[in-house]
Amino acid sequence: MHTQIKQCLYSFLSLILISSPAKASNLDCYATPDCSALGYTMTEADCEGTHFVRCPTDTSKLFCKPNLYKSTCEVGDVLGNDKKCYDAVNLPQSVKPIAIVFDVENRLAVALTDVKKDGSAGSESMSWSATACDTLNLENCTTTDTVITTCGTDGRANTNAMLASTCNGTAYAANAVSAYYPSGCSADFCKAEKWFLPSLRDLNIISSNNSAINTILLLLSSKGASQLQNAFYWSSTESSYANAWSFGMPIGPMTNGGKSYNYAFVRPVLHY
Repeated sequence: MHTQIKQCLYSFLSLILISSPAKASNLDCYATPDCSALGYTMTEADCEGTHFVRCPTDTSKLFCKPNLYKSTCEVGDVLGNDKKCYDAVNLPQSVKPIAIVFDVENRLAVALTDVKKDGSAGSESMSWSATACDTLNLENCTTTDTVITTCGTDGRANTNAMLASTCNGTAYAANAVSAYYPSGCSADFCKAEKWFLPSLRDLNIISSNNSAINTILLLLSSKGASQLQNAFYWSSTESSYANAWSFGMPIGPMTNGGKSYNYAFVRPVLHY
C-alpha cells in the first residue's frame, strides 16, 4: 500500500516538473500594490496614539488618524499641555491650551492671561517691588538701543535674581509669575515656578506680534484666555537701583518707571 502511494506521488511530481515550462508561459504577473495608492501614507510619527494599520507590503507605511500637532512651532501657535504646538482651529479636545508661541528662536510662549499678585489668573496692576535697590546679578540697562537686543534679555535669569533679592523687599511682579499655575497644566514644564517675568526684549517681540497673539487669545476666550491689554506691562529688565523697564502695549513706548510705582500689569512667559 505504501509503495503504491509513493509511486503515485512520484508520478504526480514528475508530471508537474515536465509540464512546468509550458504552464509558466501562461502565467500572468502583477506588480506589488503601491502602499500610498491603497491609503497607507503615514508613518508612526504622523499618527495619533498607537491605533493604526500597517501596509502588508511595507510595514513602515501606515493608515491612521493623523496627529494634529505641528512638527515645527510658529509664532501664534497654541502651546498645549502636551508641550506641542497646534493651530488654534485644530486644537484637539483632549489638549488643554497653555500659552501662545511668540519667539520661535528662543522657544518662548506667553501665558493665556495676566496674573494677580497671588499668581492667580486675572488682571491687577502692581509694583515691580516694594522698595528700591540695585538687585544683585541684574544688569543696569540704561541704553534704549541695547535694552531690547543685548542687555538684560534673559527673563528667566532676571526673574531668578529678583526672587533671590532681599533688598527690594517683596518682589511683587516676580512672585506673581512664579506662583502662576494654569488650570490646564498637567506636565512639569508649565507648573508653578516654571513661569517667569519677560525681559524688555521679550515684551518688544510680543508687541511686534500683538495683533496675531490677541487674535488667538480671543479665539481661546472660552477656555479662560484674555487678550493683552492696552496698558503697561512690567519686564524683568532693571534700569537702575530705583527703576525697572516696562512696555506699553500694543506698540510701545517703553519706560523705566519707579520699582515701587503701582501702574503696570504682569503677563508670565515660559520656555517650551
